[in-house]
Amino acid sequence: MHTAAISGETLLTHDGHHAWDLHTPDLPPQQLVLPTGRDDCVGIDRDTGDFVVALGTAGRPHWQLQLVRITIGGQVHPGPLLTPTDSRGQRPFLAGAPLRMFHGGVVATVNSDLTLGPTTRLPKGHVDGGALGENAWTMTYRSTADPLRPWWPLLEPADPASPLPMIPIFTILEPRR
Repeated sequence: MHTAAISGETLLTHDGHHAWDLHTPDLPPQQLVLPTGRDDCVGIDRDTGDFVVALGTAGRPHWQLQLVRITIGGQVHPGPLLTPTDSRGQRPFLAGAPLRMFHGGVVATVNSDLTLGPTTRLPKGHVDGGALGENAWTMTYRSTADPLRPWWPLLEPADPASPLPMIPIFTILEPRR
C-alpha cells in the first residue's frame, strides 16, 4: 500500500500504481476510477467526512495539480486543474478544519468546488507536514548561524550569529477561527 487515509469507518487505499480502493465494514473493497496523476497526498474534509486527493500532473509548460473529492459512498468528483503558486520541491499536504493545502511556502483553503482560496505565505518553508486531527503539523530546520534567516517558529536567540546545530523543529499549526 502506497497511500491510505481513514474517515470514520471508511478506508481509502492506493497501491502506488493505478488501483484506488474504498474499504468499508462488511462490504468487499470498491475499486474507484480517478483521473491520471501522481498521488501527492490525501486529506479529510472534516466538514463532510469526504476524502480529498491531490494528484500531480506533468503538464506543459508547468506542473499542475488536481484535487479530487471522494465521498465515503464512493462517488468521485474531480476538480479543475490548478497551477500551484509556490512549488519549492516539497510535496503538498492537506490538513486542518477547514481543509487547507500546504505547498512549498504557502497555504490555501480548499473550497467546496475544489479550487483554492487566496494563498498565505508561511513564515518559513516546511520540509514535510501532515494532518493531526483538525490541526496541521510541519517540520522545518532551525537556521545554523545565518542572521538573515528567520527563526520561526522559535524566538531568535540573543546572539543570532552563534553556531547552532541543525536540528529538526516539529510544530503543530492551530487553525485560526
